Amino acid sequence: MEEKSKTKKQLISELSALRQKNTALEEALALLGSDEKALWKNTEIYRILIENSHDIIYTLNPQGVFTFVSPSWTSLLGHPVNEVVGRPFQQFVHPDDVGVCEGFLKKVIETNQRQAGVEYRVKHTDGSWRWHTSNGAPVKDESGIVISYEGIANDITARKQAEEALKESQQELSDIIDFLPDATFVIDKEGKVIAWNLAMEEMTGIKAADMIGKDNYEYALPFYGERRPILIDLVLQPRKDIETRYSRMHRKEMSMGAEAHIPFFRGREVYFFGKANVLRDSRGNIVGAIESIRDVTVRKQAEEALKESQRQLSDIIDFLPDATFVIDKEGAVIAWNRAMEEMTGINAADMLNKDNYEYSLPFYGERRPLLIDLVLQPNKDIEESYTRTDRKNMFLEAEAHISSFRGRDVYLFGKANILRDSRGNVVGAIESIRDVTVRKQAQEALKYSEERFSKAFNMSPAPTTISTIDEGRFIDVNDSFLRMLGYSREEIIGRTVAELSVWPDDNRRRHITRKLIDEGVLRGEAIHYQTKAHEIRKLLVSAEIIVLEGKKFVLAIFYDITDQERLESQLRQSQRLEAIGTLAGGIAHDFNNILGAVMGYTEMALGKPNVDDHLKRYLQHIFKASERARDLVKQILAFSRKSDEKLMPLRVSPIIKEVLKLLLATLPSTIKISQNIYSDSDTVLADPTQIHQILMNLCTNASCAIPEKKGEIKVSLASEKIESDISFGLDSGMYLKLAVSDTGIGMDTKTMGRIFDPFFTTKKPGEGTGLGLSVVYGIVKSYGGTITVQSEVGKGTEFCVYLPLFMKAENHEEKPVESMSGGKERILFVDDEEALVELGENVLSSLGYDVVGKKNSLEALELFSAFPEKFDLVVTDMTMPNMTGIDLAQKILRIKPGIPIILC
Repeated sequence: MEEKSKTKKQLISELSALRQKNTALEEALALLGSDEKALWKNTEIYRILIENSHDIIYTLNPQGVFTFVSPSWTSLLGHPVNEVVGRPFQQFVHPDDVGVCEGFLKKVIETNQRQAGVEYRVKHTDGSWRWHTSNGAPVKDESGIVISYEGIANDITARKQAEEALKESQQELSDIIDFLPDATFVIDKEGKVIAWNLAMEEMTGIKAADMIGKDNYEYALPFYGERRPILIDLVLQPRKDIETRYSRMHRKEMSMGAEAHIPFFRGREVYFFGKANVLRDSRGNIVGAIESIRDVTVRKQAEEALKESQRQLSDIIDFLPDATFVIDKEGAVIAWNRAMEEMTGINAADMLNKDNYEYSLPFYGERRPLLIDLVLQPNKDIEESYTRTDRKNMFLEAEAHISSFRGRDVYLFGKANILRDSRGNVVGAIESIRDVTVRKQAQEALKYSEERFSKAFNMSPAPTTISTIDEGRFIDVNDSFLRMLGYSREEIIGRTVAELSVWPDDNRRRHITRKLIDEGVLRGEAIHYQTKAHEIRKLLVSAEIIVLEGKKFVLAIFYDITDQERLESQLRQSQRLEAIGTLAGGIAHDFNNILGAVMGYTEMALGKPNVDDHLKRYLQHIFKASERARDLVKQILAFSRKSDEKLMPLRVSPIIKEVLKLLLATLPSTIKISQNIYSDSDTVLADPTQIHQILMNLCTNASCAIPEKKGEIKVSLASEKIESDISFGLDSGMYLKLAVSDTGIGMDTKTMGRIFDPFFTTKKPGEGTGLGLSVVYGIVKSYGGTITVQSEVGKGTEFCVYLPLFMKAENHEEKPVESMSGGKERILFVDDEEALVELGENVLSSLGYDVVGKKNSLEALELFSAFPEKFDLVVTDMTMPNMTGIDLAQKILRIKPGIPIILC
């Protein structure tokens, strides 16, 4: 910037010298007459003047062709004189300036007078353009006709450059002033405004166009009014009687600064700070003044707020719960709050401005210096003994145990820090002391509590975890949780539920997490967890957010209800089947009564002699149909577990082989049947027909499940020892496991929940009754066993039947059937079915017995009560209205103990 300023000054100086030189030459020529000039041209003086002139002297003919140029043309523009003479001036002048020069030449010729001041550019041989200015006059002949044009041109390039630099500098200065953040204006020494920046427009609401060139600026400024003249006036016209009012005055530099409070300026209360200074030119002459005005309202408000804050800070320190005191950098106490008074028993008035505070503090005594001294005078040897040290921020923390402080055992915690001013200089220090005795006692209690919690956590039979809230990262888990999922502690600690794939349903996990965060606690939320073996377990989780070492975690306790739900499902299934079985048993009982009458009378009719052959054939058809009906009743009773089938020890493997031979003959050859019999001990207590029925039903269902009749059925038999298993509902012992699996279409969960329901079937109408699996279920349960099913859609199905093994076979010798013999005793026959009563009377009468039949149990009891000695036997139905057979039998035995009773 300084070099640029020097260059401008040099250019201005050179420009001034050129103007003086050219002016002298022009004035000399102007004093000479035409005759005298002509005479002078012929003189040696004129030659020397031309040859040594720095300016270019030239003549042009009326057509603008050079007829003469002085040697200075070559020195200034580089062209040899002989290359210039005889050529028109247009070849050397800038194209943009040719018109100006032609107009100037025309004006000289037309006016026939001397002209001055035309500016134009002439080309230098180096290709640059030089600025020239010319003064010219016409040359006339004796008759007064202009015969040529004579001119003097001087190089003003330096002046032009100086003018451009000056304009540029003025523009830069104008831009700087215009965009100064402070409202700024400039006046000349006559007091007229020559600059009024944007900030002035914003502050005053008056545009620069309305102020430039005016001298009434004082009425637009908030600093003026009744108090003028001020600042910018005073730097131009100093007045000692006024200067004394202002905050700053530098007479040498001619500058002033002042602050003013304007209660009401453009609708608000403001504070302004103004500063004015004189402006000088390069020679040191005063040419005007500049003033800037800054709105310092915010600063003043901040200062007021600071004062208020300091007052509040003083109050805050005084009422801090911790004992607090402040010292300056010399160590004198400058604050001693009420808590300090209560802790030490020393009033603030006795401590302020004193420097012996160490004798009043429980932290001091023989261990001095400590804390507040060290933050001002660091001592590395002592600092190492403190709880926390931060040399960068200059603070110390320490805890001390005072065994006897004012009559009691206490723990105190102190913290000291330096105090700095706004410039960062250390001006003092502050120390606070807190009685943490209760906290220390609480920490000891917490430590004891945590130890108890840790023992309870690890020994709890309920699976329990501690994890992070956001990721579900396991921090700790107990042994029960590890056993439940099948992981080791090393596999699970520090890993997240996502990494372990514990949650099969991530949406459910996010929902549970959000609910826990919103409510802070969960109670009995049902979730699913996946074990290491990829088994899905259903759990109930109770969780709560806890804080450990200042961080929040989730404490979760799980209750595995997988087996419980399985048992409940089995119980519901059993109850459902039992209810249906009871209904089926009732129906079978009623049907049995009807069937008994039909078969009894049919047999009696067939037993009559001389029966017509046609009638006999009809009766035989009726009897066969009745037998088929009887078999159906047996199936229903087997389902309802009311069958009276005889159970015997039998081996299952021969029955399997027999059934598989039958299936091979009846099933398509595209269905492969394989068997795997691993057990030598396969004896169970069962009915062979029902075992046959179990295997046939399972294999038939398997073949129906195989699509396009292309697949495989596997039948296996093995003995298995089962410990008491609540999920199977079996007692401990050895069991025979019969498994039937297929490669069929499989089943979904919903279908598997209903497969044992009577009359439920997935087959088309007419293809099945829906009783097959229900009957199998009833038979297996009646043997004290169970049946399980595993299936997945598209992956086949496996049924497993568990039957108790018969460990010791007994010898059962069949007794020979004795022929039926009759008698002469009296029998009371009771049944609510009239047909059966009549049938019983007829059959027993045919054997020689005296039979009394009754359809009503109450009437039968009344008859027996009246004549107990007349009856030798009672035959009664079990299920009857009014009074059941068992109740009737008990009452009869009270009347006549020892009488034989047959319950049907």
